[in-house]
Amino acid sequence: SLKQCTTDMDADMWNAYHLMSNRARAVCYAARSTQFRALTELTVNKLMQSARSQIEALGTLK
Repeated sequence: SLKQCTTDMDADMWNAYHLMSNRARAVCYAARSTQFRALTELTVNKLMQSARSQIEALGTLK
C-alpha cells in the first residue's frame, strides 16, 4: 500500500515524492484540459455546421 511504501521515507525523500506526485498530477490535468478544449472546439464547429445546413435548407423552402 502507499502507507507501507512511504513509512520509512526520510524528509528529503518524502519531499521528493510529493514534488513528483504533484508534477505528475499537473501534467495529467494539463493533458485533460487540452483534450477537453479540443473536443469542445470540435463539438462547437459541428454544431455551427449543422446550424448553417439547417439555415440553408430553410432558405430553399422559400
